[in-house]
Amino acid sequence: MTQDFIVGKDGYEGGEEVWECSQDLVDYIRQAGNDITRSLCSDQDGEPLRILELGCGHAKPSWALVSELDKLGVLWTLTLQDLDAPSLEKARETFAQYRNLDRVQFVEGEWSQLGDTQLASTPYDIVLMSETLYRASIFPVLSRLLRQVLAPQSGLCLSAQKRFYFGLDGGSLPFLLYTKENGCGLSCRLVKDLQDGRSNIRDIMAITSASTSP
Repeated sequence: MTQDFIVGKDGYEGGEEVWECSQDLVDYIRQAGNDITRSLCSDQDGEPLRILELGCGHAKPSWALVSELDKLGVLWTLTLQDLDAPSLEKARETFAQYRNLDRVQFVEGEWSQLGDTQLASTPYDIVLMSETLYRASIFPVLSRLLRQVLAPQSGLCLSAQKRFYFGLDGGSLPFLLYTKENGCGLSCRLVKDLQDGRSNIRDIMAITSASTSP
């Protein structure tokens, strides 16, 4: 980790790096984009897909997703969230070249406070996040927020995380166990793992409201 971090009251740490798992999520979206889009669009009735990226940083996963949607002619709106205005600057740079910036909203604030704002007023069809679950203390905060922002019947969160964060107590596996053991109202499953035998295993998880899971 670098020294670029900004630390919020709920332990959120963000920075200017493009982290490994962010690129993993980009690659997954590009590989599975058509399947993801067909699944999400099946119940849209012509309404734009509502997309949210939490702790967006450079917002590369969002850029990958909306690029795929544009190829398929799918309408969308996007909300990019990070801790504060300086943290959102990299996302603004990523989308500066996009011609339809009226579809993009930038929201700043800590995760513990966002559920009580306009962010939760209309549910999102898809939520993206990467490198957000590095501390177990964040699990209740993000679980609560996901329950508030995910569309109850069809909302999907794609989450890219390291399986463990060395020196910390978070990661994809601890979060998976947390959702199973704590009755947090979410269902979480691994959809892809990435391992090379040398570095930390990284996972992509699909998270939905527990009531919508099979």
